[in-house]
Amino acid sequence: MNVVRFHRLSLAAFSLLLCMGHARLCSAAEAANVEFQNDRHLLLDSRIVKSTENAALKIGTVEKSKANPLFVEDKPWEPYYDNGYPDVVYDDKEKIYKCWYDLFTDAPSATGMTLEEMQSKKFPDFIGGYATAYATSKDGIHWEKPELGLVEFKGSKKNNLLWVDGPIGVGVFRDLHDPDPARRYKAVFRTSGAEDSLSYKVSADGVHWSESIPYNLKMRADTHNNVLGSNTWEICNNHSRNGERVWTSGRADRERRFCRMDSRQNGDAASSCPT
Repeated sequence: MNVVRFHRLSLAAFSLLLCMGHARLCSAAEAANVEFQNDRHLLLDSRIVKSTENAALKIGTVEKSKANPLFVEDKPWEPYYDNGYPDVVYDDKEKIYKCWYDLFTDAPSATGMTLEEMQSKKFPDFIGGYATAYATSKDGIHWEKPELGLVEFKGSKKNNLLWVDGPIGVGVFRDLHDPDPARRYKAVFRTSGAEDSLSYKVSADGVHWSESIPYNLKMRADTHNNVLGSNTWEICNNHSRNGERVWTSGRADRERRFCRMDSRQNGDAASSCPT
């Protein structure tokens, strides 16, 4: 990916070459309207590149790594992955990648099945025990599942489980805006229960989490919940085949909508849903 380095005060003095063409950066006065967090920016950010000639953005080719799959169901507490909703964050202080993923801890009727056989079966037939687990990696390819000692599974806490029968569709992100280091990591998720509401947890390290804190939203939540950082935090649910991933009525009605909520502080959020 092409990247240009420059300082905000010298924007007007820069020109650059790209793909045998050139692009002109916007003036310092124009750039003053954009809030820059550092001196490194992508050329595809149209807020800082005013015009281009003989250059074009094109979609590159992607080659699937030969290392796939990166990790598989190789522990007694993870007989089956489905609706994994993985989130990967690089921690520059610990110098590791962190991954949070969902799994099922119980698949009794799938015993002895191959992965292909399990994938050919209907989703509700043999799975249960929804859980969230944690893995780490130094390079993003080779992953380890550390023994966290947090959740008991069949008499032992030697596993990488964070929660069982709890949050669903967890979306984890590292919040560098929060001045409180005890709130560095945040997890947004749907709580299980009659209301299926949207809640969050906070953590200093992404492993040891607070109790669930509900958002003050009068709507049913769903999955997968993701947060995008800007001047505010925007919390978005991914699209699904059946529509959008927020329930606006009872589940029996099968009506979903895609919603966005803006928040300058977790817990103090305003939501908007298209009609």
